[in-house]
Amino acid sequence: MTRGAQRQGPGLLRHRRSLDRHPPQADAGWLGEVGPGPSYLDEGSGGPENDFTNRNTAFTTYNLLHLASMIRRAGGFPAYGNQRTAWDAGVHPDAANPEYR
Repeated sequence: MTRGAQRQGPGLLRHRRSLDRHPPQADAGWLGEVGPGPSYLDEGSGGPENDFTNRNTAFTTYNLLHLASMIRRAGGFPAYGNQRTAWDAGVHPDAANPEYR
């Protein structure tokens, strides 16, 4: 499972970056054994020694900090599409599916 995610994740992100849809190096993830078992920080999990996870978590953290700074300089998020009261009232932003056939 982990190797599959490590192999597929970067390819997907490279494709999305080529479309200018994703920040670079934001492919972090912790995938231990599937099912019950140790979590990232549990003794013997191998999580803290996992270079893939640690490196990409650091990259993602910095990308989120850069994004937060950009949002702050822009004055925040626009209200359109981010209002619970509008959603509850039936106002749903138009988001046509470009993959619809």
